[in-house]
Amino acid sequence: MKTMKKYFWGIITMCLIYGPINAQEFQIYPDSADFLLFSIDESNWELESYAIQHFNLCNTCDTDSLPLEYIYQAPGDFGYIVFRYLPEFDTIFFGTIIWMGENNIIKPEQWFNASELQYVYTIVDFPTNPSYYTIGQELNLEEFSENAIMAWEQIESLEYVSNLNMNESGYYAGFYRYPCGDYFQAEVKWIIILYSGNIQTQSKSLERKPEINIFPNPSNGIINITNALPANYSLINMLGEIYYASYNFSESFSISTQTIPTGLYTLQIESETFKMNKKILITN
Repeated sequence: MKTMKKYFWGIITMCLIYGPINAQEFQIYPDSADFLLFSIDESNWELESYAIQHFNLCNTCDTDSLPLEYIYQAPGDFGYIVFRYLPEFDTIFFGTIIWMGENNIIKPEQWFNASELQYVYTIVDFPTNPSYYTIGQELNLEEFSENAIMAWEQIESLEYVSNLNMNESGYYAGFYRYPCGDYFQAEVKWIIILYSGNIQTQSKSLERKPEINIFPNPSNGIINITNALPANYSLINMLGEIYYASYNFSESFSISTQTIPTGLYTLQIESETFKMNKKILITN
């Protein structure tokens, strides 16, 4: 805590934007961890700024999810949210959350004006398995995920995002909703964190994805699965809690969702030679 306080009081910053700064080129390096952050104003869904960070590549980190840890200190004399890249705990994002005070983004230190960004004609679909950081949020999970999609629509046709999507190893995405400025009249900024680095890629031995049929989606009581493979089937919410898990041998079967809370879930299908994730919205 002493280190955090010293770091905060030693820096005076405005809320997020330091003024118009010319665009900086984003490069994807093969031997580094590359982070691209975007800030989006929730009041008008306007993309305002972006930041770029590069760190040493972590070869021991988990490769099947965003390799970040977050620390949340509830609002008080000195509340904050910090995201750190493992294993050296490099700070990706650090914002203060002060009760009856000004909330400011301290890290990254430099943000660039989004008006300089280039757009392309292709649209990148919403990430398959994003990380949602919902701690301290006023929105429920369903509202959070719906707004995250709205935020994504502001960057889905950016050249940088298209380049990440075409990168051979792919990328991971994280979403955080940050209250910026005065605590009682806070401007809400959506912070999107995109990461390219040591990411698990499919082995050449993996089979081509079969046409598994999953319907209806949204689900209002049942999920039907046809043309199914023998595999483990798991239904997991955005907090990682498992609501259904079973190994299935049938070509078709159903999962009852009548007792499962409303929200966005991931249907995970996994065998020794195949892995698939499908977003399912449950609207019981």
